[in-house]
Amino acid sequence: MKVRVLLLLFGFLKSSEALVNIENPLFDQIMNRKVNELISETLKEYKNKIGQLEEHILKQEKRITVLEDGCKVKENKSLFTWRNPKIENIMRMADKAYNQKLNDKTAVKNDGVGQIERIRRDYPSAGQPVGFYAYMSGPENNPGTHHTLIFDVVKTNLGSAYSKFTGAFRAPVEGTYVFSWTITADFFSYIHTEIVINASSFGHLMTDGDEIHDIHVSSKTVVAYLNQGDIVFIRTHSSIHSKGNITSGNHGQTSFSGWKI
Repeated sequence: MKVRVLLLLFGFLKSSEALVNIENPLFDQIMNRKVNELISETLKEYKNKIGQLEEHILKQEKRITVLEDGCKVKENKSLFTWRNPKIENIMRMADKAYNQKLNDKTAVKNDGVGQIERIRRDYPSAGQPVGFYAYMSGPENNPGTHHTLIFDVVKTNLGSAYSKFTGAFRAPVEGTYVFSWTITADFFSYIHTEIVINASSFGHLMTDGDEIHDIHVSSKTVVAYLNQGDIVFIRTHSSIHSKGNITSGNHGQTSFSGWKI
């Protein structure tokens, strides 16, 4: 605004000078110097404002980075993080209901005409078979670390101890169990997985198809002694990063199985 006013004044004086046919080179030099000084001051003021804005933007970028890192930490928490109060409460309720059903082996049912019959609960005892087999219905793209795998197609589930909704097996009785899982890595992918008992890693498997133009399949089997109520599931490794996709289909099914011996 100052520059415009000064330029208008300068133009008016120049016009007046032309009207009276006055030639004053000293006047021109003074006016040009004033204009240049005012332009320099204005540019300096704008540079200061730009510096302040750049400093503010830098602070905002640092805050955004901190927030993004916090979100990644939350995303990497497993579904079975035992320090989560909500998860712990759900597990306690499930244990209570399960134990109540185990203690109540029989129930009395009235058929409506006074005849009483005893119905056995469909829960495995120590002598009944326990086993399951399930696989993934489709691919798991870029699963990241600490990601629980869900094997949603259940083919065998003796004892109903495996859940296709959580991907976890809960030991219905104490004993020795065998678990096996198979991972199919997609083209140019390598996948690190581990079997977890409760909150502890029990075994690690790497499936590497990174350097070949083809899928790659690998499996691992472990034997573990479980207490009643122990949880077993498969997840991507908690600290080693994977690359690419897990596939499951006609060329190789990604699966999880287990049985009591």
